[in-house]
Amino acid sequence: MKRSPMPKRARRIRRRRLVLKGSVSDKDLDAACRAVVFARDGYRCVMCGTDKNLQWSHVRNRSYKIIKWWPPNSKALCSGCHKFKWHADRPGFDKLAWFRSKFPGRLEQIDQFYLDNKGKKLDRWLTLLWLQQELKRLRAA
Repeated sequence: MKRSPMPKRARRIRRRRLVLKGSVSDKDLDAACRAVVFARDGYRCVMCGTDKNLQWSHVRNRSYKIIKWWPPNSKALCSGCHKFKWHADRPGFDKLAWFRSKFPGRLEQIDQFYLDNKGKKLDRWLTLLWLQQELKRLRAA
């Protein structure tokens, strides 16, 4: 049985790719989100204000993929503040209380975003494109 030839227009449409080839790795998303967070925070530690040895730090655990690459869940910290203030259980220092006072309403926004999107699959390409657009917007401002 001989197949009828496909019209030229139909062949042209099939060849177009709506999604870019390849896959987006965790490293690609990490680099893009890190760049956005550093630009948003002015390339300075949000705790002490230094611009040396900056690290990308998360408010809520990185294991929750849906908020791992969401910039409000991140902040720029120097290595000292990240290690000795944020990750150490120091008596008299409540890191979440400090975060609430420094960024009012943001912790509740993070928790609400997580609850609203819990169980949903993350579109890596869309996330990467959004992060790239955010970086352009921050650099233009």
